[in-house]
Amino acid sequence: MLQFREINAEELNLIKEQLLFSLKFGEFEEVISSFKIIVAEGDWREILFISEGIFKIFQAFKEVRNPYFMGVHFGDIAKNKFKISLEGITLISEYIEEKTILSSSGEKKVLYGRNLTKNDLSALPTQIQKNDMSILVNNEGEVLALGKYLVNKEELENLKRNQIIIKNIMDKGWYLRKGR
Repeated sequence: MLQFREINAEELNLIKEQLLFSLKFGEFEEVISSFKIIVAEGDWREILFISEGIFKIFQAFKEVRNPYFMGVHFGDIAKNKFKISLEGITLISEYIEEKTILSSSGEKKVLYGRNLTKNDLSALPTQIQKNDMSILVNNEGEVLALGKYLVNKEELENLKRNQIIIKNIMDKGWYLRKGR
């Protein structure tokens, strides 16, 4: 059974550091300013964002009954590593200016869980290095996935058309494929 509690300083720092390292995301304080952060602890720790109102209800009832779930699932901490969720990526995406914009073929591929080639991209961030993570969006700016670059930006011109340049780490099509 999950036990719910407020996040501690060590967990908060772990999340901030890993978001800064993996997504170059430094505006975490701005994102969390309107939320309380709760940890659902079980086999791993789930990081949940909840409103102030829900937090007050949680505080009033936590001794009487443990909730089943609450809030927005921001990510998980396991083995001292933070892994952001798709909901978390969507939540922070408005604070990250440079995203990878996919073509219509790229949008379809990524939602089927596939990796991407140069032809699947419409626009890239200005600074891309091998192993950089990037939020993948469609032309309307809707968050579709999180991808990892397998090459440096300078290498893109010399690549073959079908060479994979972005590894699909997680995507919103997962929800549809989950049962298979």
